[in-house]
Amino acid sequence: MIVEFTKSLEHLEDSFKSDPKSVIASTIELENNLNNFKKAGLSNLSHSSHLQNITKLIEKLSILNEYKLNLVKEFSVYNNKKK
Repeated sequence: MIVEFTKSLEHLEDSFKSDPKSVIASTIELENNLNNFKKAGLSNLSHSSHLQNITKLIEKLSILNEYKLNLVKEFSVYNNKKK
């Protein structure tokens, strides 16, 4: 269960380098795996190395997402000032 969740996070990370459709598909996959993870409960959390990897991936994806959102915001401000 944790391995599948980790793979979903890695797919999401890879999709950031691709097109928006890949990001949407990866997000849906991650959401499905997260729901399955929630249903299974916390009994599978004995693999602390997996949890550390998951935490690092989530932090990295959060930073990437924030960076991309800032780029979009800055571009729109730049584009408006240019006009």
